[in-house]
Amino acid sequence: MDLFLNRWRNGTFEYEDGPVSDAYIPIYDGYGPETKLVSILTAYIYWQSYFTNVLPEGQNGIVCVLSNSCGQMYTYILHGPNVSLV
Repeated sequence: MDLFLNRWRNGTFEYEDGPVSDAYIPIYDGYGPETKLVSILTAYIYWQSYFTNVLPEGQNGIVCVLSNSCGQMYTYILHGPNVSLV
């Protein structure tokens, strides 16, 4: 995880202590009841960068709330291409 966070610290986005999600997608060798798992696609989603540049310049005021099954909630405000964690 440190390597992932350092990428954002040294890149175009800075890690600002917002939530990061892990996504795991199974990949099977076909369709149907007799398929076998052949791989798993994984991804980290840093929500701050995910919402960046969603809106064009001049479009302001969208509030996005992320919640999970543990009862945690995170709120973002989108102002044009910029995103702020509340």
